Amino acid sequence: RTVKDSLHSQQYLFIPAQVINNSISKPHNFIIINKGRRHGIQKNMGVIGPNGIIGVVVATSQNFSKILSLLSPNLNISAQLQHSNFYGSVHWDGKHYRQALLTEIPAHAYVSVGDTVVSNTYSNMYPSGVPIGVVSSVSKTKYDNFYDIKIILSTDFKNIEHVYVVQDLYKSERELLESRQQ
Repeated sequence: RTVKDSLHSQQYLFIPAQVINNSISKPHNFIIINKGRRHGIQKNMGVIGPNGIIGVVVATSQNFSKILSLLSPNLNISAQLQHSNFYGSVHWDGKHYRQALLTEIPAHAYVSVGDTVVSNTYSNMYPSGVPIGVVSSVSKTKYDNFYDIKIILSTDFKNIEHVYVVQDLYKSERELLESRQQ
């Protein structure tokens, strides 16, 4: 017996791949994986690992793909505090391969060291709830409306072997609707 239930339709496919090259100490870090167009990988697909977000596919060949690592100042990931749902952006500060910054969190939000930072539904590259990191420090000036938040990344970029490329089956439909004028 087959039951068709539209409430539980699958939105994401995960394509496993092996890391064959990785940089962590350059101004713009990249990862090369052993899967490409032949395996269904396309530009702008998100990439996650066993511990959290890795980056975004920026180029593909027939059998390989190049990933812009989260360890690049050119990549901003839509994120939220898991306990409160306040959202902002995570980007690498360029200093240490285990640290990043969470920005755009308003000063009236409650944030404390140890809070978990995850992906949110505003991203069309990752499912919501994928770990990004843990808050390591929170500060703000008297006249600032937003916090300066440092996080320790969930992924140790010196120790990644396997990743999953995320294919959002509804991505083109969402992008079409978002691009429409009223």
